[in-house]
Amino acid sequence: MPTRSATLWPIPVQLLAIIATELKQHGISTQDLLAGSGIAEEMLFDPEQLLPYRATLSILQRACTISPIPHLGFSIGAKQTPSGWGMLGYGINCCATVEDALNMAVQYHRVSSTFVEAELRRKDDLLYWISRPPVDLGMALPCVIEEEFASLCRSTPLLTGQKPRLLEAHFQYPEPDYVALYHEVFDCPLIFSSDTNQLVLSADILQQPILQANPLSVAAAERLCIEFLAAHPTTADLVMDVRQLILEQQHGYLDEESIAEKLNITSRTLRNRLSRLGTSYQTILNDLKEQVARNDLLKSSLTIADIADRTGFSDSRSLRRAFKKWTGMTPDEFRRQNGVKQ
Repeated sequence: MPTRSATLWPIPVQLLAIIATELKQHGISTQDLLAGSGIAEEMLFDPEQLLPYRATLSILQRACTISPIPHLGFSIGAKQTPSGWGMLGYGINCCATVEDALNMAVQYHRVSSTFVEAELRRKDDLLYWISRPPVDLGMALPCVIEEEFASLCRSTPLLTGQKPRLLEAHFQYPEPDYVALYHEVFDCPLIFSSDTNQLVLSADILQQPILQANPLSVAAAERLCIEFLAAHPTTADLVMDVRQLILEQQHGYLDEESIAEKLNITSRTLRNRLSRLGTSYQTILNDLKEQVARNDLLKSSLTIADIADRTGFSDSRSLRRAFKKWTGMTPDEFRRQNGVKQ
């Protein structure tokens, strides 16, 4: 067994509902968004509905793929308000100060439709709001961070009557083509390809009062959040276990039956559990192969034939065909686009 698994949580459907509405305005149907997910359209508009983390992430990744606008995260973040965060938003709206609100958001972030874990850190006169995905979000990472950071920037004036003054904004992904929109939204120095996703502010913001503070309502909202978390605990991420086991073998990859045996379950049980998470052994394996191939193409001088051998393809032609399907580019085109000398 792997020594450590990520823990994931079920996600309320509100965020997916907003995404579906946004895409519909750009000519993308909800049926297209949900294609192959096994999720019915009406489920997205049931306020009590929760979906597994991995299944929700899969739908979000599809949204990023089919969206005609690259800045999908900003588009949906601009529409978010505390009222859209459910019982957590209600509690935050009733806190006494920004410090109370941020602490509540950190403690009960899983009650809202979020893919990240939140951390609030203070050092001297600076305040750091840090967002960490528990697993690799792939192409969905910019969308998730844009949505979260944009909604925080939009909500602060609604809560306090004052716009937050950001000192820095950090992102774990490269600068996008639409970076001008980042400057417009955050109006501060931007650091891309950073170690963390974080907003840096002056700690003075902590004492700003919330306009609609109501201590009795905060207590009631907190009880609801506690009840929600008790009813919907985090679970060990089976997908992470499978990924780690696939890579356990020194040469090649462990097959599905070997992984099931190491997990002390049958192959059929493994397939059923992965299916409920919206994935499969083959999907996980393909994702790993793509990750290894991308890394080798960017950070090594290995030939395509060598990379094909490392990733378990019979020959370089098979790798080229798969890589084209994954990225829309051949391995050579991928290297050229990223400035890798060949």
